[in-house]
Amino acid sequence: MKMFIPFSAIIFTLIVLSASVSAKIYHVSVPDQASPGETITATLSSASFIENWDDFGVIWGLVAIPDITTGSYTFVAAVPHLVGISGVTGINYFTQAIELVCKQ
Repeated sequence: MKMFIPFSAIIFTLIVLSASVSAKIYHVSVPDQASPGETITATLSSASFIENWDDFGVIWGLVAIPDITTGSYTFVAAVPHLVGISGVTGINYFTQAIELVCKQ
């Protein structure tokens, strides 16, 4: 007798297994330059983590914004997280320099 497993059951199993794999954000990058008012793309890089790791979201911001709209700034991404069954929480901060320039 042949044993047959429906394709949908295989897909369901893979989805459940992939949802149980923990990932941790380890890098955030933005362009080196941008213009005021321009939309930029932020790239989040993640990797598998040996424990249960839940990143709750990302909080974005620029530090020390002066009255002028061009110049050097520090782009900050804060990622609050929960680690494993211990319930330990924390925030990982990622920073990168970004230069705001006027378009010619």
